[in-house]
Amino acid sequence: MESRHLEGFPSLAHFISEDADAAIFRSFNELGARNLLYLQSNVNELEIKLKRLDREDFDNRSKIAGLKISAREYRCLKSAGAICDEAGTREERHSGGEVGTIRQTLDRGSYFRQRLELHSKIKEAMREYREALIQEQQIRSLKTPPKRSLSAFKYFFARKDGNILLGDDENLFRDLDHPTDLVSLNTSEDDRLNRFLRYTCGYCFRDRRRKPYPDLDIFYYSERAIHLTGYIVATILSGVLLVGAMLCLSLVYNRDWELRLGMVALFTSLFAIVVGILTNARRAELFGSTAAYAAVLVVYVSGNLGPPGPNVTDGSNVN
Repeated sequence: MESRHLEGFPSLAHFISEDADAAIFRSFNELGARNLLYLQSNVNELEIKLKRLDREDFDNRSKIAGLKISAREYRCLKSAGAICDEAGTREERHSGGEVGTIRQTLDRGSYFRQRLELHSKIKEAMREYREALIQEQQIRSLKTPPKRSLSAFKYFFARKDGNILLGDDENLFRDLDHPTDLVSLNTSEDDRLNRFLRYTCGYCFRDRRRKPYPDLDIFYYSERAIHLTGYIVATILSGVLLVGAMLCLSLVYNRDWELRLGMVALFTSLFAIVVGILTNARRAELFGSTAAYAAVLVVYVSGNLGPPGPNVTDGSNVN
């Protein structure tokens, strides 16, 4: 079905929504690093202020009432800070000799209020800084788009008659040839065999029912067909490696043990290479599957499970 969207953001959004591989966006790594540096500098400044106030508290520990207990109980620190508001209100209503006492209380309350305000700023700055750190870590963990998806995106974005976006956004994806600042939101796992089928035989798996851009040489393929084909190929290869190894070992059943051991090592190495190349198996999984395969071959050879070999007659019995 042909797409009916205005050229620009509407058509680009429709193109991205049609295929998960087309969800390619800028990561703005340089801006992210700059933002983290600014937030880090802000937290560092607050840390320096807090250390300076800690030194003042230590020097004034015997001069200001309630300072020692407020350092050990946060509730007392908050209560002491509340004195500032109460004393300020009372100062507005009284005059005379009582004002001096109220001002002393006000100064002491302001002392604690300054620390409470700094703690509030630190809490907000730390929250913003750590949220930015986590977000940046999540962005950096996203994969760069594969070449095939990047090529299709570039082909759609940079039309023959000019870019699909204009103005400042014309160079929004200026790094399509060097995708160091691009990320793909498609997080689906894909093994090497499926990628091989997609890159080399993708046109054979195209979905003929989906042709939203007749003027562009862009086609969609069936992921289900690719995964099914990959499953069939992997099943056939595993069967060939197992049955073929047993067949070859049967042919050398009565030969020297060095030859049989060499063939076991050869097929085991071949199995490990095939599994390592065609799948995304981790090292532990690769070692485990290879060891199991080698164990089957060793049992087959040493357990006399092969066909009986031909009888060898001694030359001394010949008439």
